[in-house]
Amino acid sequence: MSPYIRFDNCDEKFIQLIKVKNKKSKYSELIKDIDNDKIKDTIFISEEETRIICKLSSCNFKEIKSKKLDFLNENSGIIDTKNGFEFYNNWMRAGYKNQFRYNPKLKKYNL
Repeated sequence: MSPYIRFDNCDEKFIQLIKVKNKKSKYSELIKDIDNDKIKDTIFISEEETRIICKLSSCNFKEIKSKKLDFLNENSGIIDTKNGFEFYNNWMRAGYKNQFRYNPKLKKYNL
């Protein structure tokens, strides 16, 4: 008898669902009114594209994408701040944090 668990009879879709469910962090998406028009906007991290993507109501929810992130891991996320949001990317003892604020005149985010 083998001490390892075998998944011969398991459904592949179920295993893929578990992988996707475990991969998404609770800090990978933020829903908040960023552009001060009283309609909630969405900011999230796209793990496939390794970018921060914003969908603003003032821009008809068109995707505004950041430049590609060189390094993105499970310890990355987005948190709410008073005037915008903060993106953090931690790796062991190294890492960085970036705070973004919406500029209503330019209709863009400023770092």
